[in-house]
Amino acid sequence: MYQRAMEDWLNAVPLRRQVVAYVRAQGLRAYLVGGTVRDILLGRQSCDLDIAIEGEALALARQVADSLHAAYVPLDAERGVARVVVGARGGAQHLDFAKLRASDIEADLWARDFTVNAMAMSLQDPLGQLLDPTGGRGDLAAGVLRIAREDAFKEDPLRILRGVRLRGSLSFSLTPETEALARSWLPALTQASPERIRDELVQILTLQDSASSLAYAGSLGVLLVLFPELGGPDDGLGERAVRAVASLEDLFGSWTSGDKAIPKDRRMSWPAALETYRPALARHWAEELSSERKRWIVLKLAAFLSVIAQAAVIGAEVSRRLCWSLREIRFVGMAIAASAQVRAWEGQSRLSPVTIYRYYRHMGDAGVDGALLSLAMCHAELGRVKASQSEATFMSHVEQLLDAWFEQRSTLVNPTQLLSGHDLQRLLKVPPGRRMGQLLQALREAQVLDLIHTPEEALEYLHGWAASKANDKGCPLLPDTGPQGQHEHRGQEDQDK
Repeated sequence: MYQRAMEDWLNAVPLRRQVVAYVRAQGLRAYLVGGTVRDILLGRQSCDLDIAIEGEALALARQVADSLHAAYVPLDAERGVARVVVGARGGAQHLDFAKLRASDIEADLWARDFTVNAMAMSLQDPLGQLLDPTGGRGDLAAGVLRIAREDAFKEDPLRILRGVRLRGSLSFSLTPETEALARSWLPALTQASPERIRDELVQILTLQDSASSLAYAGSLGVLLVLFPELGGPDDGLGERAVRAVASLEDLFGSWTSGDKAIPKDRRMSWPAALETYRPALARHWAEELSSERKRWIVLKLAAFLSVIAQAAVIGAEVSRRLCWSLREIRFVGMAIAASAQVRAWEGQSRLSPVTIYRYYRHMGDAGVDGALLSLAMCHAELGRVKASQSEATFMSHVEQLLDAWFEQRSTLVNPTQLLSGHDLQRLLKVPPGRRMGQLLQALREAQVLDLIHTPEEALEYLHGWAASKANDKGCPLLPDTGPQGQHEHRGQEDQDK
């Protein structure tokens, strides 16, 4: 029975059979373990392989990498854990090799987290023989998550968060005894490294219906341990944070992969006025901000953190504490700030071109995400704005912002530069500094307003603009270049011709 399941799994992807054949040829005692075996028995297609070795796993991993012309990545040299990465980033397959954690394979399996991850399949004859000392096969059939032994959370408290993630990805439930032990060891969860906590959170946020898993984490008390910024259990911020993620997923989640995993009674219809931007947004959210973490995943984190006080600042600080990349930290802060800005425009019927330009100049590409986050927050009825009162206004603003970014970027977001800082220094004797920045900014805004179109018009506009500002302040903003500056500009034109 198990041998047939393994044969079907090997035949589904040629690389699997190639790797297994190579490992068997080395004459070592080796086993498929953990999530790989679990997925084989569930009939799930997983791209990755977990192989345990009675022997030198690092040396074997390097040999496999060399034979496949793949990348070799030592993950934990002291414990004998290494990874072989096959394929390009975004579509890579991971082959993990690890030395046994104990004296033999059975002791190794008892040292694992949950029983459904504590099974192994032999790569010796008979190929595919199932080893299941903890009863994982029965729990797999029952759809439950049970720790392999009572001190599993004591040994590694991060397993509590992993249980939340597995519950969501497998649609299983934790046994009452496992839940009780998880709650008792919650304070120790902060002892896990921030990088490991981040990686588990990323895998939770990668789920199509991550809000349900976050809600369950809240019911266990995990969220208040990991995010003390949410206050106490009576503050309600944890529930609001989960609702923000749920609203974002309900509105836009199915586009990121086409998956309809979100429960039907929770799905919201995509606003018809924004339908034209759906393909562009799918590409936008598929962009990797860091280490195979997509923009959509980080936006969910921003949504979760957007309900706390001073969310833009504190959200960036929380992201930094959990060791997200600098680009992701900046994105979280900017997306939250952009969302707050859009909500602050509630009383305006329509945004001016200069308002849109200044918005994107400050927020960058996170302005797109912030605009849609504001719409999700509106639907979640968070803060002072109610969806029933302000949805039309939000929709108008969001549509304008998306149209500017995806359809009018060269005119409203990033107009072509007519004069550079070097031009201002050469033609108008303006030194680098704040004044030069003011002049360049004035030119960009004049372009957005369709007032200037050529370098000559830009130069003329600057003289008029600077004169008006000087009259207001009583001092000139531009030096008196007189006819010489104009002559130099015309001379440069003749040279260009």
